[in-house]
Formats: sequence, C-alpha cells, structure tokens
Amino acid sequence: MRTPKQLENSDNTYSKNKIGDETLVEDLKELNEISETSSIDGLSSSCGSCCLSQNIIESLKQNMEKLELKLKNNSLEIINLKLEKKIQKMNSDCEHENEIKNLKQYFQQLIEENIEQLKVENYVYLKQKDEKINSLEEEIKKVNCRTASKILTKKSKIQKNI
Repeated sequence: MRTPKQLENSDNTYSKNKIGDETLVEDLKELNEISETSSIDGLSSSCGSCCLSQNIIESLKQNMEKLELKLKNNSLEIINLKLEKKIQKMNSDCEHENEIKNLKQYFQQLIEENIEQLKVENYVYLKQKDEKINSLEEEIKKVNCRTASKILTKKSKIQKNI
C-alpha cells in the first residue's frame, strides 16, 4: 500500500495525466483504500488522508465551478446562435420583401409601358381604319357618280328613243 506522501505524489501525476472528474474519482478510491489499510508502526495515517481528502474536495469544487462556468458559456453560446439565426431569418425576410417590392415596381412599369404601346398601336390602327373608311367612301361616291351618270345617259337615250 502507499503512504500519504506517495499518494500526494501520485495525486500530482494523476492530475497531469487524467482529465477532471476521472482523476478525482480515482483519487477518492485510492484515498478510501489507504485510509482502510494504511498504518505506519501501528499509527494511523488519518491526518494525511484527511489533508488529501480536503485537497480532493477542493479540487472537486474547482472542477464543479469550471463545469458550471462552461455550462453558462455553452448556454449563452446557444442563445447567441439562436438570436443570430433569428436575425438572419429577419434579414432574409427583409430581403425577400425588398425583392417582392422591386418585382412589383418592375411589373408595374412593364404594364404601363405595354399600355402606352397598346394605345399607340390602337391609335395607328384606328387612324388606318378611318383612312380606309374615307377612301372607301370616296370610292363609293365615285362609283355612285358614275352609276348616276350612266343612268342619266341611258335615261336620256331612252327618252330620245321614245
């Protein structure tokens, strides 16, 4: 079995080689073994084991504080990530709203341009239609005049023949 001095030395090597709670649990196991079986010349080594257990308790407290601090840091990081995600979503939504607004403006502009183009085309079409109607009316008048003159000439021929 180990003496209290050996335990302190092994405590230092364990803390260097092992991480956090594992070291403390193993130290506590060794402390229990030593306190049960350790004696030098019939004397109890309870004083050394008491100091060692106090060191272990202090080490456990420090590790607990470190773990609590890590827990707080992790929860703050999680909250921060959630907030960043919400901000990104809001920015994304805002960008989508801007895109929608821009698209509405673009389509409104296209509609107005198409309306203007249709008005111009309609005006040209109506003007061509009016010109065609006028030319047809002129042609009808000419045909009517020719027909009327033919009728008059035939009428006068008929009257001469009678």
